[in-house]
Amino acid sequence: MPMIRVQTSNAVADKAALAKAISAAAREATGKPECYMQLIVEDNVFMTLGGDDSPNAMLELRAIGGLSHPVCENFSRLVCGILKEHQKISPDRVYINFMEFDASKWGWNSGTF
Repeated sequence: MPMIRVQTSNAVADKAALAKAISAAAREATGKPECYMQLIVEDNVFMTLGGDDSPNAMLELRAIGGLSHPVCENFSRLVCGILKEHQKISPDRVYINFMEFDASKWGWNSGTF
């Protein structure tokens, strides 16, 4: 049920490896089961941050509850490390949005949670 969208300004050579690393970070930070996580990786997106088009990234983490301040901080720390390692994107070039939804507003398997 967590959905994570990753948009980067640079090319991602191994999207599967990046998705797996970020999925594992989300599991660690949120405690939510990885079997429900959906990852979307979009690379080569034209983006600027602070008027500068050097490598940067935008992430969205959407979930049914559970996104307390400590959880968000932990995910931010973990994912910034992953993006620095995998994509050479500095943590100060990463924005992350955290959004919570009520279970009745999240569809799956012909129904909702």
